[in-house]
Amino acid sequence: MKGKALQSKKSLLIISLCILVVAGLVVWLVHYRTSSFYEAKMRAAETNFQQKLAAKEAQIQSITTILDTAYLKETFKQIDSNLYAIDKSLAARGMRGLSVKNIGGGRGLEMADIEEFVNYYKSYTKHLEDKLSFFPLGLPSDGERTSGFGYRRDPLMPDSLQSHFGVDFAGNIGDSIKTTADGVVRLAGFNGGYGNCVIITHSNGYETLYGHMSKILVQNGSRVKAGDKIGLVGSTGRSTGPHVHYEVLFNGTRLNPAKYLKL
Repeated sequence: MKGKALQSKKSLLIISLCILVVAGLVVWLVHYRTSSFYEAKMRAAETNFQQKLAAKEAQIQSITTILDTAYLKETFKQIDSNLYAIDKSLAARGMRGLSVKNIGGGRGLEMADIEEFVNYYKSYTKHLEDKLSFFPLGLPSDGERTSGFGYRRDPLMPDSLQSHFGVDFAGNIGDSIKTTADGVVRLAGFNGGYGNCVIITHSNGYETLYGHMSKILVQNGSRVKAGDKIGLVGSTGRSTGPHVHYEVLFNGTRLNPAKYLKL
């Protein structure tokens, strides 16, 4: 009897353990499936959020692109307008060889074309800069302008009139004289009433003349850049005091330099 009771208790214990194991597995499976389910839900929600965020960012970028394009187009139009104004001013002074192409406002501008437009304007403004470098602009010295272009009383003979084909700038002996454009020195030496004189040949038929120097700092054939120091103020030749006499010539004809002192 005791053996049978003991055997019955062992069987009951084994059955209980099996039930516990099965119950544990069920609980674990339920937990695992539930956790996986919610994790999948969270991943799907995160993916959906990121997709919506990307769509919003694309929409904002699209609007920004449209605004940027409109702004750039107006900017290019303004640049064209400015270039036309410069070209017109230079043409009135006889400047040749410039050409303004209105590509900024002449056709629709898309973002894909921006690099093309930027490269064009970089190229054109460099071209314009190169052209202007050979065009006589600005002042040959920092002195005050004392005499203009045209007829005036002869400073050495006050009772007579004299044709004055340049502009005079007062100064002190030794002050700097600068060339107003790139070019090649055609004459560097004494030149009659001009005294110590430098004549520079530029492009498009232009030349500039600088007279009455106390000292010449360049030689015949020298290549010079706009703003280079070419001599010192003096009073050589037909002169009553230290100054620089400045002339602008176009195909041999003397022009009023006042038109070329500033744009």
